[in-house]
Amino acid sequence: MARAACGRRRCGPSARPRRGQQGIDGCDRGADLFELLAYQQAQQRGYVVGSNHNRVVTVAAEDQPRWLPERLRPVEASAGSRQAARTAHVAACDAAVVLPPHHRRGEYADASLPLWGIGVWEEQPPPGVEALEWIVLTNVPVAPVEQLRQRLDWYGRRGLIAEYHKGQKTGAGIERLPLQSRAGREPKIARLSVVAVALVNVRVAARLAEAAARAATELVEPVWVEVLSVWRDGQGRVLRVREFTRALARRGGHQKRQGDGLPGWQTLWRGWNQLHAMISYELSRQKCGIH
Repeated sequence: MARAACGRRRCGPSARPRRGQQGIDGCDRGADLFELLAYQQAQQRGYVVGSNHNRVVTVAAEDQPRWLPERLRPVEASAGSRQAARTAHVAACDAAVVLPPHHRRGEYADASLPLWGIGVWEEQPPPGVEALEWIVLTNVPVAPVEQLRQRLDWYGRRGLIAEYHKGQKTGAGIERLPLQSRAGREPKIARLSVVAVALVNVRVAARLAEAAARAATELVEPVWVEVLSVWRDGQGRVLRVREFTRALARRGGHQKRQGDGLPGWQTLWRGWNQLHAMISYELSRQKCGIH
């Protein structure tokens, strides 16, 4: 679970939105736990969570489901084990509901939660393709229908948040740090997370045609690009985002074979560790006046 504030990712329980902003926790279905939802409500923290359970809920008496005026809107469906990535057109509606507690698991008051349920479904999927359908739960009011669009946009950002967490865990290995105390772990995780943000930016951009052609220095430190280009080409030169990503992965062991796709987190992180050592060496040489 990661924290988003007005469209900008925030991470960790200590993150706080700035004055005038609202912090929203965006979660996938793994976070659909009544104990967590009750905690969020008690702490007055906003959330959008994908529903993972078949529940009986009560629609608030004064509310009727509202539909998006256009009925259908495009969403990007990511690739899965049985289907390719595609653009789907879905319908959506929302209603104020009362969510009863599960049978007793965890620590929470035996009281129902007032929130909003948002249903999304694909009316006409392509032949032979399973229709998309999901339900989103939120405690942020959905009054005008424009807010329904906004809540769906919030939930749609969970993919990028999940990618960032992969960078922290699979790449940086923050769960494997050989540190016992919280005081020792937190500063280390903070430093590694800053690097994870930069690598998320280049990894995502490398997969988008227009963004992949931008100069890599728009997303990472110029010294990263200069040192990596000297290693790859024997001289400092401008690298585009996709070039930088592939070169960094080569440092991490990516084979760049014809059938290989864009690099994954482990090769990118190994490449960054190699690059970090190279940069440290170059900076040390400059400080010592060695040419």
